[in-house]
Amino acid sequence: MVVANRTWEGMIMLVKDLERHVDQLRQKSDSIGLQGRLLMRPQVLKLMRSLEALGKRVPPKLKELANRLEDDAYDDMFDNMPV
Repeated sequence: MVVANRTWEGMIMLVKDLERHVDQLRQKSDSIGLQGRLLMRPQVLKLMRSLEALGKRVPPKLKELANRLEDDAYDDMFDNMPV
C-alpha cells in the first residue's frame, strides 16, 4: 500500500513538474523576441515527442505553445521570402 501511494505521489509530482516547466517555457516565450522563440521551438517539439513516445498525454498548454512557435516560424519564413 505504501508503495502504491509513493507511486501515485511520484506521478503527481511529475505532472506538477511538467506543468511548471510548461508554464516557465510559456513565460520565457512571452519575454524573448522572435529569434529566441525560433530557437526555443526545437526544445518544445522534443518535449512533446518525448511525452508522446512514452504514451503520455501532451498538456494543452504545451500544444498551444508549440502552435504559437510554429506560427512564428511560418511568419518568419514568409517575411524573409523574396517577392
